[in-house]
Amino acid sequence: MIHEFITSRFSKQNTFFPIKIQIDDVQRHVSFYKRRIIGYDNVTLSTRKINSVTIHKNNELLFLSEIVISTASKELRANGFKAIDAITIKKLIDSLI
Repeated sequence: MIHEFITSRFSKQNTFFPIKIQIDDVQRHVSFYKRRIIGYDNVTLSTRKINSVTIHKNNELLFLSEIVISTASKELRANGFKAIDAITIKKLIDSLI
């Protein structure tokens, strides 16, 4: 099953191009989609390459959470998730690691 989460347009850095995270628990991978003016950037990670998932609370009033997914070589960050969505993303990825 594919779970999809989209950041809010009202959060910092997501006004025009929100980030979408898809978690596929059958094929066991996580995909980040960041829209651009033309097209989008896509990063797909196998859950075997993910070391940790952390949630940082931001000081914005409505959208408090930032997800940080760490691999051996880089960190992927997405801010602007509702707290409940951030917790769900973390639980889903932790269950696949």
